[in-house]
Amino acid sequence: MKERLKVLSVMSMVLFLSLTVVSCSNDDEEKENNSIVGTWKFKSVAAGEIKTNSTTNDEKVKINVTSKAASDFSGFIYVFREDKTVTLTDAKYTDDISNGTYTFKDGVLKLTWGSEDDYDIYNATLSDNILTIEDDYVNYYDWLKQADQLSEIGIDDSDFQITKAAVKISFNRQ
Repeated sequence: MKERLKVLSVMSMVLFLSLTVVSCSNDDEEKENNSIVGTWKFKSVAAGEIKTNSTTNDEKVKINVTSKAASDFSGFIYVFREDKTVTLTDAKYTDDISNGTYTFKDGVLKLTWGSEDDYDIYNATLSDNILTIEDDYVNYYDWLKQADQLSEIGIDDSDFQITKAAVKISFNRQ
C-alpha cells in the first residue's frame, strides 16, 4: 500500500510539473506575439473612417485613399529592435532605408526619424502576428483641393470638405 502511495505521489508531481511547464510555455508565446519587436512586412490596406461633405464624396475618397495608401506603403518592411531602434526599408526602392527610434505604448506607435521634429504617430494594434497602424490622409486631400486636382480622382464638388480619411495598414510578422 505504501508503495502505491509513493507511485501515485510521484505521478501527481510529474503531472503537476508538466502542466506548469506547458503553462509557462504559452505565457512566453503570448508575450512574444504581443511584442512589436521583430520584422514586419506590408500586407494590406483597408479604408477606415471617411468623413466628407457628402456620401458620394465619401465613396470616392474611400476608393482613392485605399489605392493611395497601398501605393505608399506596399513594399515597406519595418524592423523593430529591443533597444527601441527601428529600420524602415522600402522594397520598391533598394536604396531607400530609414533609421530611427520608436515608442509603442497604450496603442500609440511613434516613429522618430533623425530629429525630434521628424516623426510619425499612429494608432496601432497587435493581434495574431499582425501589426495594424491607422493613418489619416486628410492633409493629402486638402493639398489636392488647393492644387485644384480633385477632379483627377473624380470629385467635381467645388464645396468639397473633408475631416477624416483614415486607412488601416496591416503588416505580417516575418
